[in-house]
Amino acid sequence: MEDILEKASATEEQRKKLIDQAGMLETLVATPGWQEVLLPWLNNRTFHAWEDPQYVTDKDDFFYRYVVQWAKAESTHQILKFVNDTIAHANKIAEAREEKKDES
Repeated sequence: MEDILEKASATEEQRKKLIDQAGMLETLVATPGWQEVLLPWLNNRTFHAWEDPQYVTDKDDFFYRYVVQWAKAESTHQILKFVNDTIAHANKIAEAREEKKDES
């Protein structure tokens, strides 16, 4: 996700859309379903889901299984990063708006 704050051509509409989307994500991450079910599952997939070598038949099989598990871990990591980054970007935009209002 590109940093909309650093994009000179970002329109007010794009900023508003990001803030709206971040609000939806903030609502999502505050739910018990996210905190007690999905977040632990994503964290487990990101940091703890690795192939058990005792079931591997040879080096090629091991390498293949390792790469597949790495790709799954990277994907779940990217989901978590997207959620956190979107909320953080929206907060920066909101803070910048507040500072602009205070200066006026």
